Amino acid sequence: MITIIILIATAIISYIAFSNRKLFFQMQFNAYQIAHRKEYKRLITGVLIHADWGHLFFNMFAFFFLAK
Repeated sequence: MITIIILIATAIISYIAFSNRKLFFQMQFNAYQIAHRKEYKRLITGVLIHADWGHLFFNMFAFFFLAK
């Protein structure tokens, strides 16, 4: 059940970030921003967003089957 919740949450967050580029850039993993600006939230938020639909689909497909 937790797998489905994580999968759905990730898909929704990625969908929102796809349509809002400013949000996407604020959430994406960026080592410089983490190290120099102490934006540690990017360690988590970077996992929740994906580059495009293909990336999202493949990662969620693999996550679903590997998490079982």
